[in-house]
Amino acid sequence: MPLAYVYDRFGGPEVEHFADLPRPVPGPGDLLVAVRAAGVKPVDWKRRSGRRPAGAPAVALPAVMGGEAAGTVILGAVVELVRTGALDPKVTHVLPFERAPQAVRAVEGGHGRGKTVLEMPPLA
Repeated sequence: MPLAYVYDRFGGPEVEHFADLPRPVPGPGDLLVAVRAAGVKPVDWKRRSGRRPAGAPAVALPAVMGGEAAGTVILGAVVELVRTGALDPKVTHVLPFERAPQAVRAVEGGHGRGKTVLEMPPLA
């Protein structure tokens, strides 16, 4: 079972804890990602405290902290999406990681076509 950092009721930091959750099952058009890093932002603690904008849907509990994530796409899901035509990946640029600022500026300026991939340096 995947380990997640969750809260199962609203409140302060005392409601946060680690929990084993069932592995998600992707639906049509979804990808399954093995998360290796997650970013926790102010919206996470705001939701944990029970705050939400007017008209926003209620938070389903238990809720997982860390809405931004990076990881590895589980290949079987991608293969199935490509096979059925639901996903047509097009990588148009592969840049070294140190060129990330230029890649972001190009996409922000509307100059990005397809996907830009940054090659990560090997882990030490």
